[in-house]
Amino acid sequence: MHRPLVFSDADAPSADAIKLYREKLQVLDDFLKGRKYLVGEKRTLADLSIYAMIGMKAIPDYDISDFKNVQAWFNRLRDELPYDEEVNRKPIEFLRNMFLEKKAARDAKK
Repeated sequence: MHRPLVFSDADAPSADAIKLYREKLQVLDDFLKGRKYLVGEKRTLADLSIYAMIGMKAIPDYDISDFKNVQAWFNRLRDELPYDEEVNRKPIEFLRNMFLEKKAARDAKK
């Protein structure tokens, strides 16, 4: 859902992409109910992997607040990870700005 926004001329994800993304987030939200982490009582590679993918939601300003368990889990990891700002948030912000610049340049040509 994010790659076409950054590396193509798309202004927004397709309706089908959004629907599929929401369906996957609902599965994750249901799975996280009553859980602190994806596997067991400690963070694992599974948490870090999915966390990084969901973090990409910031590129198109995608709102995940409908998925309360995912949002709580995401916020927990963000707060617990010591280098999150450097290795996750700053690169995502860079990609988001690149997307917004490309979108603004396309809009200016219209």
